[in-house]
Amino acid sequence: MLRRIIFFLQITSIMMAKEIVPENIIPGEVIVKLAPETPLIREKTIATRVSAVDAVLQSVSARSVEPMFRTQRQRRRDLPDISRIYRVIYDADVSPSFVARRLGNTSSGSLCRA
Repeated sequence: MLRRIIFFLQITSIMMAKEIVPENIIPGEVIVKLAPETPLIREKTIATRVSAVDAVLQSVSARSVEPMFRTQRQRRRDLPDISRIYRVIYDADVSPSFVARRLGNTSSGSLCRA
């Protein structure tokens, strides 16, 4: 019963999320920076192995999650960590701003941009 309620709320929130998308936003794409304690993704995939983030991705029919930058195994400590910045491509007819807000509200989505 609880799963049905959660599913209903997710579908309802997606239906209400349609909004005007500014010209500088790419429909169906968001950029997300995951928290440092999340597993590192090195190749294109459809999941992050972080349940809260993956629930949002599943609700918007994510097609891919891929690293924005190719990084070395050993990171230089004097440079910012860009190893957990990913491009997410999704199919749902939902505003990227809405998806970014939902991802940002998870404990692992530290920075999300449409």
